[in-house]
Amino acid sequence: MAFATCRAGLLVVALGLVTVLATGCAPDTTTLEATVVAQGQLLERLARTSTPAPSPLPTASPTSTPTPIPTPSPVPTPVPSPTGTSTPTLATLVGSVLPSILRVTTSSGVGTGFVVWQADRVLTALHVVEDDPGHVVLLTQDGVQYRATVLAADARRDLALLSVKGLEGKPLPVSSGATVAEPVVVVGYQEGLPGGPSVTRGIVSATRFGPSGVAVVQTDAAVNPGASGGPVLSERGEVLGLVTFGIRGDGSELEGLGFAVAAQELEKFRVDADAGRLGPVPTRTRTPTPTPRSR
Repeated sequence: MAFATCRAGLLVVALGLVTVLATGCAPDTTTLEATVVAQGQLLERLARTSTPAPSPLPTASPTSTPTPIPTPSPVPTPVPSPTGTSTPTLATLVGSVLPSILRVTTSSGVGTGFVVWQADRVLTALHVVEDDPGHVVLLTQDGVQYRATVLAADARRDLALLSVKGLEGKPLPVSSGATVAEPVVVVGYQEGLPGGPSVTRGIVSATRFGPSGVAVVQTDAAVNPGASGGPVLSERGEVLGLVTFGIRGDGSELEGLGFAVAAQELEKFRVDADAGRLGPVPTRTRTPTPTPRSR
């Protein structure tokens, strides 16, 4: 690039642009034209060079607000249902066993018996039927009569098993044993009163052995003549024993005591009867009479 000369002037070159500052200086025409051309070329290059656009700032991703985790409510622990068989009410118990309890009648008196082991078998006390074993009549609560035959008898245990043709009773379950102080119910035709059987209640007072070495259940439930052969029942409706005798004092000397052949003796009797070791009409062995008197 050529520069103009002058006597009093200043040539300034800035950013490729030429400016003549002069006072009274006449520039060289050729030089000025070349300068203008150079400026135009420079401006043209600047125009073609694009200024880079500023890069956009990255947009910040929105920060997600964490969803709160709900605190689980405590689940109540269920109360377990009682296991085992529920105990029926007294009325329900008696109502369920009454059809299985029968009045036993002979020419010498009245006693009680109950269906056990199978539908046409009735168990009673031997002393109820021993005086007239050939004429035993059973009467159900609804008044239906049946003739019965003595299949097996045990004088030592005071038990007799009757066969009743046509009877379709519901056998009562026999318990595995009695517990002292457990509640009991005695059902029987006490005093031979007309109508249905009487129901008395009490507890197991004790478990003992009778005069012949037979296991018996002692109870404070009322036991009167006519109840012999009837069942002593648990609250579950199971037979704890068979009423055999009672003791009562005169006046206020002695409270009533009832005794029943224990359930385990009933099962032993069944085994002996099934094995044919017991005849239908045994020779009765009299046991000592408890004092003051038995019934």
